[in-house]
Parts: sequence; C-alpha cells; structure tokens
Amino acid sequence: RSGRRGSGPFVAINCGAIPENLLESELFGHEKGAFTGAHIQRKGRVESAGGGTLFLDEIGDLSTPLQVKLLRFLQEHQIERIGGREQIEVDVRVIAATNRDLKQEVAEKRFREDLYYRLHVLPVQMPPLRERRDDVPLLAELFLKRAAARSNVPAPHLSARGRAVLMAHSWPGNVRELENVMEAAVLLCRSGEVDVDHLPGVGTISTPSPEGNGELARGATTLLAPWLLPDAPVPPPMREAREVFDKAYLDLVLTRTGGNVTAAAKLAGRNRTDFYDLLRRHGRSPNRDG
Repeated sequence: RSGRRGSGPFVAINCGAIPENLLESELFGHEKGAFTGAHIQRKGRVESAGGGTLFLDEIGDLSTPLQVKLLRFLQEHQIERIGGREQIEVDVRVIAATNRDLKQEVAEKRFREDLYYRLHVLPVQMPPLRERRDDVPLLAELFLKRAAARSNVPAPHLSARGRAVLMAHSWPGNVRELENVMEAAVLLCRSGEVDVDHLPGVGTISTPSPEGNGELARGATTLLAPWLLPDAPVPPPMREAREVFDKAYLDLVLTRTGGNVTAAAKLAGRNRTDFYDLLRRHGRSPNRDG
C-alpha cells in the first residue's frame, strides 16, 4: 500500500514455521493478560513493521481464520491486538511469498479468493532453481561461505565434478535445498574442495554402459560425459563421445520438461522441427508433443 512507509524497518515472518495458536499473536500482538502467559503487552510483526516493509513468507500456509484477519488489515490498514479494543492504524508495505499455486488453492477452497486478489497487486514469478541452472554455482559458493562463517572454518570451493552434479540436480526443494546441501558439504569437506562425496542426496555422475555405445540412462545426473571430468576414463572416439553427450542431453531436457517437445526445444535453444529431427536421429521418443 502506498503512504509514508519506505525507509522504515524490514520485518519478516514465516507463516508456515509458527504454530497456528501462536501466529496470530506474532502477527498482531497482544495485550497484557490477554491469555495465559501474556504477562506484558507485546507488539506484533505487523505493528513493528510500521513505516517500512512486512514480508509474509509462505503465505499459502496461513489458516482460514488468520486469512480473514489479514484481509481486514489489508483493507482497513488497522489492527487490533489480541485482548485489546483499540484500533491501531499501521502504514506498511506488504510483500508475500509462497511456493504453492495460490490459484489452485483458491479453486480448491483452501485460500480465500478475496485475499488472493488483494495480495495480487504486483506479482513476481520466480522460476524454480531447475529452470535457472546458471545461478546454481553462484548460489552454492555463497551458501558455502555463509555456512563456513557460521562454523568458523575456511570456506571450501566447488570442484568441477561437484559443480556438474549440482548443475544437473532437479532441486525439488529449490533454494532451501541447495542451502542445506551446502551446509552439509562444509561439515563433510576437509580438503578445501567440495566434491561429489560431500553432496549428500544430490546424486552421482553416471558412467557409460558396458555395451560400448556409452549411452547414459534417462534422467542422467550430468550433462557432461564422464571423460570430461577429473579422474576420467580414457575418452572414446570423438563421434562416439558426441553421440553419448547428445543422447544424455536429450534425455535430460525431456525429463526436465515432462516430455513436452516445445518446452524442451526452447530449453535447448532449437526450433521445434530441428529438435524433432534430433530425437528421431538418436532414437528418443517424447511423452507428449506440447
């Protein structure tokens, strides 16, 4: 909402991390004696963010009763502390984030439609990490430095193999998963370089099949042929190496796009006709045309 706010505090709250019976007090505050244990008056996060910005993370986890109270605040710009009668005007910018599809939540009656449209003023769609793989190494190095600082140890760096595995992982847990993996890597790594063995739950690099064509299995965990990596086996002839790479790459982009050829072609930077030709040439069949 527009107003005097802008240079004030930035206050964040994770709506999915606080028990429902405590979240209302965290958001709107309470008066002394409002409930057992309320020994003093306490401002909530909304009031504390006055003149600044309130960030509501995981807004999709908000219960229906709290959705009603949040909607009232957004419409009237006033709050009422638990146990209080005073209407307190709060001027604050509200930013909300969620990993849920709120349109689907509205359709299934789990999220209020009026609150959805009240929040849907300037939507920003952040693509999942699997759709912006160039960001993975940069974020990984940042998280390594942060985790190392918390543990008071020198920050390790990613090896070429480690970087390849991170780039190929699908990251179902998005950025938080990457941050947790880097936290574990700092604890497991003792050499100053994070390698595949220090990346729990991310996967390993596939190797060629014994039949000789070196085909990587569908869903291979790297775009790089194994002979391009450190400690690699003796490379095959260039034609065979290219064949291995092309098949692995096609498998990977089809897996990432659910077999949708249009989306896979876009990801590969090829037009749809050329991409179909590549699929036929390498004996690949999409799940759907798109």
